[in-house]
Amino acid sequence: MTVTNADEPATVTLSNRQPEVGVRITANLDNPDGSARNDSWKWEQCASLNADSTVCSGTLTNIVGATSATFEPTEANLNQYLQATVTYTDSAMGENLGGTNVDESKSDTASMASAFVVQAKTTTNATPQQFADQDPNVGGKQTVRYIKENSDSSTRVVVNQDGMTLDDTNPSNDNVDATDADATDDDTGDELTYMLSGRDQSSFEIDWANGQITLKEGTELNYETKNTYAVVVTATDSSLASDTITVTINVIDVNEAPVIMERGLNVSGLAFVSYEENSTAVVANYSATGPDSAGARLALEGTDSSLFSLSQSGDLTFNAAPNFESPASQSGDNSYRLTVRAAMGSLSDTQAVTVTVTNVDEDGTATISPTTQPSVGVELTASLTDLDSVTGSNPDGEITSNVSWQWARSTSNTDPSSWSAIAGATQATYTPVEADAGNYLQATASYTDRQGPGKSAEAVTSAMVVGASATPNDGSVSLSPAQPVVDTAVTARLTDPDGTPTGRVSWQWEWSTSSSASGSWTAISGATSASYTPVKADGGRYLRATATYTDADGPNQTAVGITANAVAIHRYDSNADGEIDRGEVIAAITEFLFGSGANKITRDEVIEVINLFLGFG
Repeated sequence: MTVTNADEPATVTLSNRQPEVGVRITANLDNPDGSARNDSWKWEQCASLNADSTVCSGTLTNIVGATSATFEPTEANLNQYLQATVTYTDSAMGENLGGTNVDESKSDTASMASAFVVQAKTTTNATPQQFADQDPNVGGKQTVRYIKENSDSSTRVVVNQDGMTLDDTNPSNDNVDATDADATDDDTGDELTYMLSGRDQSSFEIDWANGQITLKEGTELNYETKNTYAVVVTATDSSLASDTITVTINVIDVNEAPVIMERGLNVSGLAFVSYEENSTAVVANYSATGPDSAGARLALEGTDSSLFSLSQSGDLTFNAAPNFESPASQSGDNSYRLTVRAAMGSLSDTQAVTVTVTNVDEDGTATISPTTQPSVGVELTASLTDLDSVTGSNPDGEITSNVSWQWARSTSNTDPSSWSAIAGATQATYTPVEADAGNYLQATASYTDRQGPGKSAEAVTSAMVVGASATPNDGSVSLSPAQPVVDTAVTARLTDPDGTPTGRVSWQWEWSTSSSASGSWTAISGATSASYTPVKADGGRYLRATATYTDADGPNQTAVGITANAVAIHRYDSNADGEIDRGEVIAAITEFLFGSGANKITRDEVIEVINLFLGFG
């Protein structure tokens, strides 16, 4: 008997039931025939839905340019339903070719419409959800539900402790639902979307409209092997504000007849994982289970598998930290699809995995140009970028609106409390005046990005402002490395806009008597070349190089450079205070025991760090 594959219809789900102007919505394709190929998307809008409220009815209007799985509504979509449609091919379409190839000339489509029309962008959105905490004695919001072992798929998880009694008079009592916490904010009435996450999310499903948890198809509940499950329910409104609650699901024991155990091999692990961008931590862990799992090997395959690694202990990791603003998945969105396979001899099993990368509120970066030493009367320009504001048309994330600036001056670039605001200097551009001479300048941006208001970033000039009467083309000295370390040479390099210095360049090295880069300086005897190797006595102190030279402006020109950080007595003196503390010893030992790579600390270095800590170095 040969079982042939049927072409089963796929379904589309939307990340947000209530679309809102300016809030990205993502469509996901769930295909029971396996991975889809050649999928293409389009978004349309309409004024009404069909009887079961899943797709549009009446006239559909195509949204020009909306051809990916994600779409950000605009004012043009207000009061309209959104519909996402995908056209794709899959392996079931190769049935007439023997089931081994996909007939690329054939394709299927699947659609899903938003449950509600696009609403205007909310301007004040307090977190509108509030789950009721049923166990206030436990940290975090908690609630409990029950279900009988051996239940069929789609069985409701209920409040009653017998795991069987359903409240058919008011079935919503079994829902894990949230209410609007702020009845006065302007998003009152937001429709909430419910999602599952947590340790055991792959065993259950949730109704995204009302929060009812049900048993997922293919999940077998066995009280004797596992009698407690934990999931996290997240309720999200149209502005992506959310609240969470941990749900403990207790399995109720029933009297069962004995069964005979068959041979088998299974992959155990999460099918759906939510993962924050910019991280390299373990995504999830997978293992081979079953009577024949001993010695089984794990491997990755599938669409996005090349972006991941899987250790033989089952830890799944990204090869490079993912970026929410620039997804690397084959589908071009932040859903990464792959398969974990366990194999032992002729036995094998697979687990389809979808890793959804979530957005993190990233800090902005301010810069001041030009980067050379500022002069009185020469205009400076501050600019701001923020990765949260990256779009297809703004790949650098530059922010030019919803931003205000404030310039300040200080004689120190290391003391945060020393800055004094410059009256009236509130634009992105500023021209230094004589009062700024001998001061550093700081530009601070206060702004709103796609994550919300209340953000700030600042930039400081690379050198103090020179007066209008000063030579405009003074030379500058750069020092490397930026972090000086005892017994490692520091090299000074002189550059001069007036051209290459002529004659013999005379060097004088000095070091500070305190840990402040702006302290008084004491000359280092005999240190008169372009490089200097710090000794232990320099630990915790800054270094300054002074060059005396001749250029096009004449003789006796001088330029100075100061190390960006104080001298560290060892590369494990992480705070460069000239001492090794207990935490730095622990870091060195941990690196020696568990680290890897060409720069891993050696045994001799560990001993050296310990001796420095004990005062023997």
